[in-house]
Amino acid sequence: MNCRVESAGPELSHHTSFVRRLTAGALLLNLFIVVMIAVSLRQSYVQYHQAAENSARNFAHLLEEEISGDLGKIDMVLQGTADEASRQLASGGIDRKRLDTYLQRQLQRLPEAISLRIADRAGWVKYGPGVDGRTMVNVSDREYFKLQRDASGSRLVIAHPLLARISNEWTIPMSRPISSADGSFAGVAYVNFSMKHLSDTFSNMDLGKHGAVALFNTGLELFARYPEPQGEGSFVGAKLSSKELSSLMQQEITDATYRTVSSVDGVARLYSYRKLEGLPLYAMVGLAEQDYLAGWWREVAKMSSLGVLFALVTLWLTWLARRAWTRQEQAMQSLQKSEAQVKFMAAHDVLTSLPNRLLARERFELAASFADRSSCKLAFICLDLDNFKSINDSLGHSVGDATLKIVAQRLQECVRDTDTVSRQGGDEFLLLLSDLGDLDAVGIVVESILRCMAVPFEAGNTEFSTSVSMGVAMYPEDGRDFETLLKKADAAMYQAKAAGRNTYQFFAAQMNADVDDHLRLRHGLRQALERDELELHYQPQVHLSSGKVVGAEALLRWNHPEMGMIPPARFIPVAEDCGLIVQIGDWVLLEACRQAAAWREAGLPELVMAVNVSSVQFQRHSLERSVIQALVDSGLAPGSLELELTESVLIQEDGETVLKSIQRLKSLGLQLSIDDFGTGYSSLSYLKRFAVDKLKIDRTFVRDMADDPNDAAIVQAIIQMARTLNLKTIAEGVENEHQLAILGLQKCDEVQGYYFARPLPANEFEQFLRMRME
Repeated sequence: MNCRVESAGPELSHHTSFVRRLTAGALLLNLFIVVMIAVSLRQSYVQYHQAAENSARNFAHLLEEEISGDLGKIDMVLQGTADEASRQLASGGIDRKRLDTYLQRQLQRLPEAISLRIADRAGWVKYGPGVDGRTMVNVSDREYFKLQRDASGSRLVIAHPLLARISNEWTIPMSRPISSADGSFAGVAYVNFSMKHLSDTFSNMDLGKHGAVALFNTGLELFARYPEPQGEGSFVGAKLSSKELSSLMQQEITDATYRTVSSVDGVARLYSYRKLEGLPLYAMVGLAEQDYLAGWWREVAKMSSLGVLFALVTLWLTWLARRAWTRQEQAMQSLQKSEAQVKFMAAHDVLTSLPNRLLARERFELAASFADRSSCKLAFICLDLDNFKSINDSLGHSVGDATLKIVAQRLQECVRDTDTVSRQGGDEFLLLLSDLGDLDAVGIVVESILRCMAVPFEAGNTEFSTSVSMGVAMYPEDGRDFETLLKKADAAMYQAKAAGRNTYQFFAAQMNADVDDHLRLRHGLRQALERDELELHYQPQVHLSSGKVVGAEALLRWNHPEMGMIPPARFIPVAEDCGLIVQIGDWVLLEACRQAAAWREAGLPELVMAVNVSSVQFQRHSLERSVIQALVDSGLAPGSLELELTESVLIQEDGETVLKSIQRLKSLGLQLSIDDFGTGYSSLSYLKRFAVDKLKIDRTFVRDMADDPNDAAIVQAIIQMARTLNLKTIAEGVENEHQLAILGLQKCDEVQGYYFARPLPANEFEQFLRMRME
């Protein structure tokens, strides 16, 4: 009996196994069919929605560019008109003929505008095309006039749409104030922007049978909509009752897509909503779901019959498979958790959960290999708490342990995720900083740690303070193995303790000096702008065939009260590292534009002012605002400003954002050039994409081209390539007549260098220009 039972056991086991395999096979077959149907429909649905979202965003972006371009151009004309009227008032009174001529010329630049006029402080329309001085039109009751009259300072006002009294057309009024000589309100310059122009723009967009597009203000009041809502009266000024839009605007979200049912016509749409940059207006493009999902619903109808057929079988088999899988997964998770816990405990400190010395050594080997391949540096920082023994003795070991945990947490907050913080034992920690370009980064980290540790500790209902001493050793300068570097960092740490604690020391004295110099420069730069220590020198740019001075490059100089004239190569990298380059760059743009405008007012020839732009200014997304502000404040025409971009700006990872930014800068009428072309990542692809105007040939090629045939060939190739792409070329570093002759034979367009003049202060540059005019 026992023998039969024992022999039946394996058979039963095999049968059970067969049933399980059969069940699993049926489950997989049915589940595969259902999942394929669901995945196919889901992917199709996502694709339809993604295509619709992309289309809506593209339409919204196109709409933003067109409207922002139109309104931005109008604003520049308004600003110029207000400035012209203010200047005439300040110089003794309005010259009607001169002002009307100016207004007529400005209006010709605005085909989308119905009128460009000036009203006095009482609201009477006095000047502008179609205004003969006898026309008695008063706009003091208009919204834009009241807002400008009651506000202070110069600002753009875009008022609610209204029917123009003269043209009897729906318009969007835009205005800027006019100031008298004492700064008081003297009237407004206003433009009536044609709503028909908006309607034409909207109607040209292919949004499908039920698509819609709208323009509205911060109060959700409609300015324009296509198609126009059905019903009596004008829809202009009607308020959009949309919870989604209200929520987005309350959260100050300026770019979003969402799906909702329109409160205007009851159609479900996918909307792309954007705030117009620099304007109190919003654009919204909606694609109807019944349009863009029509094809998907046909697919659903075709595949739903197959899904229904397998639904019941799939549910049952899925339940069986889920139960078996859950049990197996729980067992695997338990095993993995146990293995991970054992592995973690072997490589980490029990108290702080930081890596121990064993794991720190392994990470050092990896970081050192990477440093050798990429030619970067690695820093060892030994850190020891000052007077930790007294904390343990006086407050107890529980407070001491809590203190060590807080220290571990603060150290991790002071370093990057790619760095390693390790506890070596007791109150000693080891920091491994990888992928460092120079010593400045180390100095910033240790200064941050000192500041962080200066914050009082709270542990065991007790508040107390402590400090740390740190020693730094660098790979590979101070050693190439873990033990050597640890020993030298430890020695430097004891030097820090001997120096009074609460400080740090590098193993090499020269490294301390370099870090101190960097910190001193960074501190001095913060005060350089306030103390007027920065100044611009200008180097002339000469048209090669005519010999005329056609431009000037603005070059930054720092006249330090103690260190004297500091070269840009020394302080510009520091400014970029700490972010001050953005503020300094804004000052350079404004000062260069102001100086160019001053030379123009002094009767000197028209010059193009070239200004170098840092990649940091692009990364902070502030360059466009700075350029527009500099042009407005100085009165310089956009065509007289050239931005010199380095190749590193054009090859940033966020290339599309840079491309859009450059396109908006180009739309202002600026000129763009590539500085030091040929020394970096020169590529025909970005020259085509970014539509630059000029290539600047680096001085390293110009300097030796008379003696080095390779440099001469490179210069010739750059000039020929630029001519093929319809780009200008300018060679820098021209120092003798021989170089000038070679560049002339190669038909280079412009040159600059010591052969003509060194970079000159503004007054000396003006004298140089006047001598060239004689």
